[in-house]
Amino acid sequence: MLIACPACDATYQVPDHLVAAGRQMRCAKCGHDWHFVPEVAPSAERRPEPVEPAPVAAPPLERPVVSTPPTDAAKPGKLVLALAWVASVLAVAGGVAALFLLRVPLAEAWPPLERLYGWVGL
Repeated sequence: MLIACPACDATYQVPDHLVAAGRQMRCAKCGHDWHFVPEVAPSAERRPEPVEPAPVAAPPLERPVVSTPPTDAAKPGKLVLALAWVASVLAVAGGVAALFLLRVPLAEAWPPLERLYGWVGL
């Protein structure tokens, strides 16, 4: 939309959506402030055109596909998941056993560990 300053006639190109409902304006050239309200001529007024609904086509008749839930045999990932859990538990148990069985060499190598092993008795 082309807007002109009423004081100095400087023109500005402003997007319609910024001034559609009216807006307070200030001229960058002369500094004049004014409230701009767009003029809407009755003939230029936009009226929505009636939209005819598109014809609805009937969906093709098909038999529904019935799926069966997967069985345990169809899930190879279930065995892998169980083996991963077993391996994790064995790794943690092995780490705890190593800390206990190797407590003396570990305490000699790193003396602050003696506080951890103080209750076990070296």
